[in-house]
Amino acid sequence: MIQTIIEQLERIRPTAIAELKEGLAAVEGRAVPLAPFASPVSGVPAIAMVLVLELELGDDTHRRYELSEASEFAVEDASGRVHVSPGSAHLLLDVQYRQGNGEAGSLAADVLRYARSRVELPAMAFRSFSWREAFLEPGEQVLVCGELRRVIDPGGASSPYRQNALRPTFVAAAGRPLVIADRRRADLLPSLRLIPRRGTPGPVDAER
Repeated sequence: MIQTIIEQLERIRPTAIAELKEGLAAVEGRAVPLAPFASPVSGVPAIAMVLVLELELGDDTHRRYELSEASEFAVEDASGRVHVSPGSAHLLLDVQYRQGNGEAGSLAADVLRYARSRVELPAMAFRSFSWREAFLEPGEQVLVCGELRRVIDPGGASSPYRQNALRPTFVAAAGRPLVIADRRRADLLPSLRLIPRRGTPGPVDAER
């Protein structure tokens, strides 16, 4: 998947929102939340979050889990605003705001509690864990690249005599991953080329 993301970003350059057309497209601008959302672990107000948890098990093996959540948001630039539906998006969040490590049962128990609510952790006792959490925060610089479609606007006016209002929205599509990053395209591409294939970020697994 990482190669698909790189090739897509190399092919598609960001466009002013006012000039967007349906199909594969990209924009850069300011992230604007459309619904209240906060990290279920740390309570940090955010638009999207990624939690990476690494466990050291009692048999000296290691397990890694990447959990993510995101809410609908918009991107604004000087020319306009466009919506983003982040379900199944690949979140490429560079800045890690919180991180820690310690033995199981330490003050980071809230991290383990959240992870257990989302995935089945090994029944085997583990010696220690490390974790880090990254966010896309309101007002932050954001790059979105993916399929732009006109979808029904749930807040748009409609009547028996008028068709439902439609709004341009970025969505994930087959063969066209929806990429959401907190860096400009020019900064993101060089760093992506350094990621080993096994380190490819997974898609958003929960949407608020």
